[in-house]
Amino acid sequence: MAYYVVNHKVNDFNAWKKVYDEFESTREQYGVKEHYALQSEEDPNHVLVVGEGELEAIQKFLNSEDLRSGMESAGIASHPEIFVGKNKK
Repeated sequence: MAYYVVNHKVNDFNAWKKVYDEFESTREQYGVKEHYALQSEEDPNHVLVVGEGELEAIQKFLNSEDLRSGMESAGIASHPEIFVGKNKK
């Protein structure tokens, strides 16, 4: 199992969250599951998303036109920082 973290700012958290929630079925189609959509206490338009899935599924999702289009319509205000990794116990 692999995990991903996406860190970025949005123009309006409430507008972003609406699109994010509507995007759940698209994430599921790629085989990824998101665990957290975190809103910063210091900056309400700073968002961190954490999810999991098989590494190939995550890579396909993160590189998909579906995600690019969804992020654009959600009002992303900064280039997202993306981290993908596996838990190494």
